[in-house]
Amino acid sequence: MKKRINDIALEWLNYQKFLVKESTYSNYIEKVNNHILPYLGNKLCKDIKKETLINFNKYLLTEGNKKNNKGLSNKTVRDINTVLQQILSYNNIVVNVKIPKVKQKDIKVLSKDDFKRLQNYCLEHLTTYTLGIIICLHTGLRIGEICALKWENIDLKRNIISVKNTILRITSFEEGKSKIIISSPKTSSSIREIPINKFLRPLLSKFKNKDNIYVLTSKIKYIEPRCYYRRYQTILNKLGLSYYNFHSLRHTFATKCAELGIDAKSLSELLGHSNVKTTLTLYVHPSLEIKKVYMDKLCEL
Repeated sequence: MKKRINDIALEWLNYQKFLVKESTYSNYIEKVNNHILPYLGNKLCKDIKKETLINFNKYLLTEGNKKNNKGLSNKTVRDINTVLQQILSYNNIVVNVKIPKVKQKDIKVLSKDDFKRLQNYCLEHLTTYTLGIIICLHTGLRIGEICALKWENIDLKRNIISVKNTILRITSFEEGKSKIIISSPKTSSSIREIPINKFLRPLLSKFKNKDNIYVLTSKIKYIEPRCYYRRYQTILNKLGLSYYNFHSLRHTFATKCAELGIDAKSLSELLGHSNVKTTLTLYVHPSLEIKKVYMDKLCEL
């Protein structure tokens, strides 16, 4: 029987459903249904050639965004290609094409003054929500991880925060709408223990609650990331710091740790990365001042 991309894509999705996390599976379905099948679905597998995929990528880059009929970003196109190649490989189809390069985005790091302004505001208006921002500044937690944090995950005797879950919103194609899921973090490496420093400990002690209570809400009900992000943005707007996204807190934590001389392996484990290279590539960017110090040290040799 002559198979079409429609057929093998559905076979692959049914196979992946039992192998990957629900959030990953939702991501696969989105890319297959919204991008791969509309363009390639009716094509016979034997007709998938190098030129076919080159034209597919051109389409994605110029008019693949269904919301505005404009082009998708290089990263999104690359991610779609990754899924497509897995589908083809699953059916022993090998067609290699160059994938658009992705330029690494610069994530802003809070300056010393902005760090103090944000932290001081949170201390002066201390609630569980502003406490969450302080926790992220001192631990590098992702927004989904801080939203999922319960008091049972905070051990003040051992001075340890255990990161075991994350909250995220995914698209449920079966239900026809998005939904919130609570699951283990991105990778097995993201399940980790983070020491509580001396600054953070008394703040956590002040708000300590029952084990089943969420830290941010002081209730058995969580706040989802997009709602917490809006609260965070409200604070930044008041301070005139709206150019920092929430991930900047994690980036700032990592950069400060690197500047203090924490070794890359330890920092990688604190951040929950699967390898040190990710940490060095994405998060560790010594400031110009630190580089000047290193250069001056050459004179001491």
